[in-house]
Amino acid sequence: MKISKQRIKEIIREEFEKAKATDTKVASRELGKQQATGGVTDNERGIIKKLQNQLVAAAKLDAINKGPVLRFAQKLSDELTKIISKSKESEEEKTEI
Repeated sequence: MKISKQRIKEIIREEFEKAKATDTKVASRELGKQQATGGVTDNERGIIKKLQNQLVAAAKLDAINKGPVLRFAQKLSDELTKIISKSKESEEEKTEI
């Protein structure tokens, strides 16, 4: 049985999509566990879920690791890092007292 190059590409693409879907499901479950135990409000949970869904959908259609999407993602990451570092500093000050 001979398989064409095109069919091989299709098989690889299908397997890649399955793997990405599985990774996304696992990540979603872990995120849900963290949110449930971390004091995340329903509103915040909705924002997180919406962003996650949009990122996954966009990644399926086009590269999100370049251009304006990457710039906005980096800005968001920078702002979140600031919030997290402030929280860690606050926790460290509390433990020193």
